[in-house]
Order: sequence, then C-alpha cells, then structure tokens
Amino acid sequence: MSDGSHDPVYDYVSKIVTPIFNKVANEVPKNLLLGGRGRVKRSGIALYSPHNYRLYIDFSRVNFKRLAFKNPTLKSVGDVTHKLINNGHEDLYTNFMGCRLRVKKNIIEIQNCVDHKKTYMIESSEKAEIQILEILRKKDQECLSALKVFIKYFGGSSKFKILKRHSENKIFGTDSVNALPIKEKFHNQIVKKVYNERNVEYSDPVFVVNHLINSGVVELVPSICKSIDSLAFNVNPLRTLKGLIKSLSDVQKYKNLIIKLSNKERKELSFWLFTLDGVS
Repeated sequence: MSDGSHDPVYDYVSKIVTPIFNKVANEVPKNLLLGGRGRVKRSGIALYSPHNYRLYIDFSRVNFKRLAFKNPTLKSVGDVTHKLINNGHEDLYTNFMGCRLRVKKNIIEIQNCVDHKKTYMIESSEKAEIQILEILRKKDQECLSALKVFIKYFGGSSKFKILKRHSENKIFGTDSVNALPIKEKFHNQIVKKVYNERNVEYSDPVFVVNHLINSGVVELVPSICKSIDSLAFNVNPLRTLKGLIKSLSDVQKYKNLIIKLSNKERKELSFWLFTLDGVS
C-alpha cells in the first residue's frame, strides 16, 4: 500500500489496515459453495415511476377534421385544447381523456398523462418483470382507448399499430441507488442521475427490470459490484466506498472495489477506516 510516504501516522495506520487489505484480496468468501454460483437471495421493495410515457402509432390524416369543438359531447373526454405546431404542419391536442395527442404526417404521438406522477411499488425480484409489464400494458390501453375516441370525434384512421414507445423510468429505494452520493451526477444512453436526489432514470423499462432483479440477488462471484454501483464508483470511488462501508467487517464485502483503488486512494481510505472504527 505504500506510495513512498514516510508519514509516521500513516505508517502506524498502515500496520493495522494493510493486513486487512491483503487478506480480503486473497480470501474466498466462506459462504461460497464449491461449484455453485455463490448467490444470496434477498427480497425487497423498490419504487418505480414511468414519466413522459409516449406511444407512436400509425395514423392517416384522410378525412381528418382538426376542429370539432362544436360537438357538445366532446366535453365528456376532458377540457380539450388545440393548437397548430411545427409551422402549422402538426396538430396538438391536450387533456383528451388524460392524454396529449400530437397528429403528425402519418403518425400520431400519444403521451399518457393519466396519474403521470404516480409511483408504483415493485418487488426487487424476478417478479419485477411481470409487475412492470402490467403497469405498461395499462398505460398502452389508456393511450389506445383515447385514440379510438379521438378518431370518432376528429376522423382519420389507424391500424392501431404501436411503432415505438418512449418513457423515462425513474427507480429509487434499492440499496444500490441509496448508496449513490446524493450530489453526484452522470448521464449516458442507458441511465442518468441529474438531480440532487437518490434516484436514477433509465431510458428503457428493460433496464429497470434488470436493475430490480439484480437488486434482489447479491452476486458474490465474480464481483459484488452491480451496474449502478459501478457507475457511482467510477464517478467518485472513495466517496462511494465511504457510503457503503459501515465498519471494518464490511471490507471483505467490498473487496473487489477496494483493490481497484490507487495507492493514494487506499491511503486515504486507511485513515478513514482508522477513524471509523476507532482503531488504537
């Protein structure tokens, strides 16, 4: 662990902490079964919120009548508003059965605004896939129902073929997300954390399902670090470890992260561990 420093305090702490680092770098977890995968099942509940959920569906503007507000029964679907956008080439309708509809050349975009701030409780297990699919199925049905009624009032036609889906899928409450430093931020094509909050936002529900399944199964081999832990570690390894390690007994648990530290970072972690457990 030495980085050339001759600080007597550092040397003293190193004599205590270095054996621990050396031990965890070579030790095999005692609960790892030979020939097995070393999995420990864990149950838990996470919170899931699909924001800005949109469907893109085929649509023909033939016989489409953009204004039908004189129809008195239209109020039954909401306090609908209409305006032209994109230089008059597209029609935008809001508050239509809780949806926002954007009529394009041969596609209609439907944003589901029904209970758009609702948060759902999801199990951190293999059941997550079924639970999330049911939530999205309901949102799809709300969009399709709105489109059927929309065509009834405004004309046009559709084969009701879903061409694309889009949503921003927020997840919070799992151990991995809770371990993220609240002020750290990152953004890539799959996941982002752009607010000072302990949550992350995935670009696709598939990644949410993977996250929740991985949150319910702790992999001891080959690495304790899950995808979201890796993101936090890459942003700030020391801060991440300080958030994860609660006592010296946790050094074994996070050995795969510790051995990735530079000598300088190990030195700082050594001092911090010394203070944490009151080693004397």
